[in-house]
Amino acid sequence: MYSKENFYSSSPSVNDTTVIVPLPPSETQLSKRRIILAKLIKHFSSRRVLIFLVVGLILACVELAYGQKYEGQCPYRPQITLFLTVHGIVKLVACVTIIIAYAQARFLTNYKYLYELMLVNIVIHLIFGLFFLIWFILGNVWIWTVNRSVMQGTDPTQTSTYCENALYQAAKHLLIVHYILMGITILLIPATFMLKRHRRQATSQAQQEPISTAAQNRGYELQ
Repeated sequence: MYSKENFYSSSPSVNDTTVIVPLPPSETQLSKRRIILAKLIKHFSSRRVLIFLVVGLILACVELAYGQKYEGQCPYRPQITLFLTVHGIVKLVACVTIIIAYAQARFLTNYKYLYELMLVNIVIHLIFGLFFLIWFILGNVWIWTVNRSVMQGTDPTQTSTYCENALYQAAKHLLIVHYILMGITILLIPATFMLKRHRRQATSQAQQEPISTAAQNRGYELQ
């Protein structure tokens, strides 16, 4: 039987300060992180990102300018100005995040938590991409479903049918520009993949040529 003293001596101490130290990541995990980090840095510091940034800034400014200039001048379809304004503002914010990610990838290569920063940037851009997809679909619905036989741009007093023609034409052409840019992007993805594959094959062939030449020379020497 346990005595009272043995019971208290065997029970865990209230002041027990055992600290569980987490194990460091394995070499395999570190190598995977390095590979992912290298790809993220290459992506965010590439010229492609700068091109998207410049184009995005231009489109955002145009959308925001038209949305603010013609605000309230399309009572027949007020969602058009809303679409342009919100799309322009959010696109400007997205461009700011791209600038921040580009600066991090270019100038914080030795930062301890750069891997986590790059992952945060990816998540942020995925969220922006999801929003742009949904909002772009809504914009297409609001703009392309306009009944041109009902809508008119000459008499502002007829609010049930009036919509400023310059606003509608700008919104429509901005959608077309986005379609063209998306088409170019879709075409560039396989083209870039094929170009990289061709470069890898050319590099491997260039590396194999000196080896085969050296082997032939050794064969001649043996003969």
